[in-house]
Amino acid sequence: MLTIGIDIGTTSICGVLYDSDGNFHGGYSNHNIAAAGPTAISGTGCSGAVLAVEHLPNTSGIPSPHPWEKLQDPSVILETACAVLDRLLQKGRPQAIGLTGQMHGILCLNKQGAPVTPLYTWQDGRCDLPAPANRTWAQHLTNLTGTPFYTGFGLATWYWLSQNNELPQGAYKICTIADYIAMALSGETTPSMDATMAASLGGFSLKNRTFDASALSRAGIGAQILPTLTPSGATIGFHRSGAEILCACGDNQASFYAVVDDPSTQICINVGTGSQVSCWGEELLPAEFADIRPFFNRGYLYVAASLNGGAVLADLAGFFTACCENLGVRPSKDIYEVFADLAGEGGEALTVDPNFYGVRGVRAAGGAISIITAESFTPGALVRGFYDGMAAELAGMLDMLPKGALSGKSYLRGAGNGLRKNRALTDRLAAKTNMPLELRPFPEEGALGAAMCALHAKTKTSKYI
Repeated sequence: MLTIGIDIGTTSICGVLYDSDGNFHGGYSNHNIAAAGPTAISGTGCSGAVLAVEHLPNTSGIPSPHPWEKLQDPSVILETACAVLDRLLQKGRPQAIGLTGQMHGILCLNKQGAPVTPLYTWQDGRCDLPAPANRTWAQHLTNLTGTPFYTGFGLATWYWLSQNNELPQGAYKICTIADYIAMALSGETTPSMDATMAASLGGFSLKNRTFDASALSRAGIGAQILPTLTPSGATIGFHRSGAEILCACGDNQASFYAVVDDPSTQICINVGTGSQVSCWGEELLPAEFADIRPFFNRGYLYVAASLNGGAVLADLAGFFTACCENLGVRPSKDIYEVFADLAGEGGEALTVDPNFYGVRGVRAAGGAISIITAESFTPGALVRGFYDGMAAELAGMLDMLPKGALSGKSYLRGAGNGLRKNRALTDRLAAKTNMPLELRPFPEEGALGAAMCALHAKTKTSKYI
């Protein structure tokens, strides 16, 4: 069976054409700490083939005079998503189309289903602005409702707009960008939303898997603005090609679904610009230092999130590049190839805490380089120290997850270019955790997960969807 998955990202929009009856392109790359090198193995969660991949940049950004305001044009995003989909439809006719994308952010629609606001993305910072009682707007809303809100959460953004007289006439419903694209592709005029997206807006009861109407009413947020909640994997309409359009799902859940074969035994570590450590649990458990997110129709994802990740290695690369430029030298090799060579040399390493950007809810930004000696003050020791420090932080993030959710987990599944392009980091992480770490070679985990969700929803072959 052919399905398509579309991932509406902040900086790019990607789609894949997936064939469940083919052989998956490449299997897994096995980085077992006891193994000498990569070995292809078959994954039970993804036994098909990716037949085609299409990318286009997301050029929908809207300039703003306010540095805290992060807006995108939903009409440009829809046009780009349609272009990606049309390219894939030229290569195969799917039975179902799944969508995923950036969570938290919202746009407002009128009764005809047309946008009347821009997309306020997850990066929008207006709810960190001062509010009454010497609080931020996110803190003010948290205090009113008794449920946690953070800047960028969709209902916090909506609350700010309503309190500052910036809601336009005709604003009828809110939804995420992926929900809007799914609605538009199916020709509907009212958005639908599943729990993976709904929980990202804030004010959501994980236990009851619905919005907490009582809490939201204390802030004057009425149920009439909320989209219709629907089970994950539900069909919301049909594309003009005849393919079923499924309700969109969160990008974290979609990526986890693509990477992890067996949620009961495996943990996902994703290193992109930032990094996330995610594990699944059947029961709702207390989690002081981790986010809790619905995992489709069954169980929960416990997620420890750090703003450190590939961005830290990019900063390190920028440092070495600047050194070359200041010396009037043009680098003759790709800087990441140099990092790989230096890391592979072995030898002494500096002690590096690469906490450039902070760990959400746990550590503010601020790292350190310490125990420097004349012998260890070398480029190689610095690079090795960064890899060691990043592996230590990722391994430590496991301790942020509830022990009950970690029970029975003994394998790591890796995702994201931060791991895929840095074998030295992968090896160190496996050694730090004393668990085998396997990487899926296909980079578009979100789009692949959406395509797999569409397949399993259509065939009723998953206990989660």
